[in-house]
Amino acid sequence: MDALLMKLSSIAEAALADKKFDPNRVEELMKEFERESMASLAAMEEQAMQASKDAEASVRKAHASCIKSSMSSTSD
Repeated sequence: MDALLMKLSSIAEAALADKKFDPNRVEELMKEFERESMASLAAMEEQAMQASKDAEASVRKAHASCIKSSMSSTSD
């Protein structure tokens, strides 16, 4: 993202200095920002899904352990 911000700064300076500046350069850069943000969002969603799966597995394990412990104490 830092590289894109540097590009944006460079393009902004060029736009101010050059009367023949092509506005399509800004549009292309905005598309790059969108792609980068979508990729970042997808990665965060994947991490969240994995954390959720890990938490569910931990709860199932704890629940099974609790049931096993209860069954052991009941049979004693």
